[in-house]
Amino acid sequence: MKKLKLKHPVFYLSLLGLLLFQTTQPSWGSERDNSPKAVKKWIALGNSITKHAITPFWWGEWGMAATVKEKDYVHIFNGLLEEKYNTTILFDAVNIAAWERDFKAFDKKSLRPYFSGDEDIVLIRLGENVPSNEATYALYKEELINLVEFLKGTAPNATFMITGNFWTNERKDAIQKEVANQYDCIWVPLAQLDTPENKSTLETKVFGTDGTWHTVSEGGEIAPGVANHPGDLGMKNIATAISNAIKMIKDP
Repeated sequence: MKKLKLKHPVFYLSLLGLLLFQTTQPSWGSERDNSPKAVKKWIALGNSITKHAITPFWWGEWGMAATVKEKDYVHIFNGLLEEKYNTTILFDAVNIAAWERDFKAFDKKSLRPYFSGDEDIVLIRLGENVPSNEATYALYKEELINLVEFLKGTAPNATFMITGNFWTNERKDAIQKEVANQYDCIWVPLAQLDTPENKSTLETKVFGTDGTWHTVSEGGEIAPGVANHPGDLGMKNIATAISNAIKMIKDP
C-alpha cells in the first residue's frame, strides 16, 4: 500500500490539534445571549411591587414598600441602565394586577397606550396575586402565553424578561419559567430573595408624595401585607437580579 506523504506535517498536526480543541471545549454559545445591545426605552408590567397607587395604606405612587420613589426596583434598574449606556433612558411602570386576579376579564388592548412599539426591554414582573389553587394553575400557562404573545406583537423588537415570584411559589415559578423559555424571554428567578431582611417592616417609614413621613403600621389591617413587600434592600436586590440576568454585573 502506498503511504500518504504530508508535505507540511507541522501544519497538519497544528490543524488537527485545533480541531480537537474546538470539539472538546464546552459550547459557550449553547445559551444564546438575547440581551439588548442598546436600551433607549423600556417598560415594566407588574403588580404592587412594581407600582401602587396612593391609598389610605400607601403614600407614594411607586413600588410598594420602597421608602422613596428612587429606591423601588424600577428606578434602581433604570439607573443601572443609564449608567451602562451613558444616556437618559425613558421608562414606564404599569400595574396590571387586575390581570393576575382575573385573566379573562382583563382587556389586554388597554395596554396599547403605554407602548410606542420601539421599546428595547419589556419586563413582566408578575405572579404574586395569581390565586394559588389547582383550577387557576390549570389556566395559568395558557393565559401567560396569551399575554406574552400580545405584548410581543405590541413591542416586536424588544428583549423580553420574565421574573419569578418574590414570595416563594414553586408551581407559579415553574409555569413562568417554562413560558419564558418557550418564548425566548430572559428568566429571572427571585425566590432566593424571600427572606426577612429583604422585606419591609411595620416600623418602616415611607416618605409620601404629600411631603410627610408615614409609618407602614398606619395602614391598619392592610399594614402587615404592605410590610411583607420588598423593602429598600429587597428592591435593590430585585434590580440587581434583573441587571445580572442581562449581563450587567455592576451592583446598584
